[in-house]
Amino acid sequence: MSRFGGEDLFGSGPHRFEVGGLSLRHVLHETPGGRGVELSSLGRSGRSIKQAGDLVADDPNQLQGLIGVIEAKLDGGIHTLIDDTGRSWLNTVMLSIDLSPVTQVGNRARVSYRIAYLQVTP
Repeated sequence: MSRFGGEDLFGSGPHRFEVGGLSLRHVLHETPGGRGVELSSLGRSGRSIKQAGDLVADDPNQLQGLIGVIEAKLDGGIHTLIDDTGRSWLNTVMLSIDLSPVTQVGNRARVSYRIAYLQVTP
């Protein structure tokens, strides 16, 4: 079960994660005398993590409550993200959440979402 900041925010519906890699921020310097270039490290960049899924609730008001709890985590705070495979991603910040229009699925309300996170380096 995935979690963000210790809370099960996404358990009402299916979801999946796409975890990006790391890269080194750097500057290349030309060296005199034909020795080529030197690389200066500026540290690692953050890891991009994307999540997509659906929230499902018994009615639109309950669905708005679920959305509100997730949007409250869009606070710039650093949290631990546990993805759908159980991997932990420390020092993660929620950057954005995009929601589709609410639709009815049978007797239930559903909204699709996309969330962008950044795992910052401590």
